[in-house]
Amino acid sequence: VGSEMCIRDRNEPEDQSAKDMITADELKRKVHDLGLGIVPDESDTLVAFADVQKEALFWVVMAFSKRDFTGWVVDYGHWPQQPTMMQNYRNLRVTASSLYPGESLEVVLRGQMEGLTTYLLDREWTTEQGMPRKVDRMLVDANWGQSRDAIYQWISRSQWSHLLFPSHGKFVGASSEPLNAGQKSSPTKFIGTHWRMTISNEVKVRYFLYDVNFWKTYSHERLSTGLFQEGSVSLPKPPSKHYHDQFVNNLRSEYPVTVEGRGRTVKEWKLKPGEDNHFFDCFVGCYVAASSLGCSGSEEETKYINRSGNGQKQRRRRRMGWKRIE
Repeated sequence: VGSEMCIRDRNEPEDQSAKDMITADELKRKVHDLGLGIVPDESDTLVAFADVQKEALFWVVMAFSKRDFTGWVVDYGHWPQQPTMMQNYRNLRVTASSLYPGESLEVVLRGQMEGLTTYLLDREWTTEQGMPRKVDRMLVDANWGQSRDAIYQWISRSQWSHLLFPSHGKFVGASSEPLNAGQKSSPTKFIGTHWRMTISNEVKVRYFLYDVNFWKTYSHERLSTGLFQEGSVSLPKPPSKHYHDQFVNNLRSEYPVTVEGRGRTVKEWKLKPGEDNHFFDCFVGCYVAASSLGCSGSEEETKYINRSGNGQKQRRRRRMGWKRIE
């Protein structure tokens, strides 16, 4: 998402906020006690996000607490499934086109989406006490132009259409107006925290639009929060020493540059040369999905959100009763 961020001026200096980013070694130590696929008992929200690429889908499932936005990465992976997690997009062992030889992009995407959503949404995830849990909401990245129509059409006919939503990350820089400036909730538009849900005019599907700069900044701040503190986020216990290496590299694939404009200060995120950010996009998208289901941070974080130019008060999002549209 956020294709505007993918080209970096090599002469552009990284500012202090980039230098202060959490290190890979620190991230690898941010591990909770549960293994892959286990949902913490203290969570009350389970979400998923899929990043769409031509040859594979990247996905992440996360659990959250609505009370303080504490997050837990539950599981992540590729579709088609790969023999190892040490692969990036450039060296996938199994590609979508190899599974659907000679088929059109639309047919390949439909097959990929059907397989992944069945795997994630039909599955009964298990809590640490052995209780079954289902994914509450899943967002699918539809920013890639060639995939957009196929994703919208497939979701409109999917058995999971009540849980699935196309999503679009928008680069909102310091010189841009805040995403929801001047926007009001209506029967076809629901305003949230730097996101909004709108019904497509072309295909009657509800989709999300969200500010990637805000949510990348917010989610990265959660990574820097101390392990097991309120509002922190942690990774599952890895089955092997280097299992999380590629995922951690993705979480650090972009860096922020602090930019001022039109009376606002915004951290604009840019992709490091040669890096993959697909799992990072999924990680960020999970925060947006959780926010749409009522997860929110501490009182101080709420004040920060309101000061950052969203144009909507947090209490309004709570009052409008998001769940009534499900």
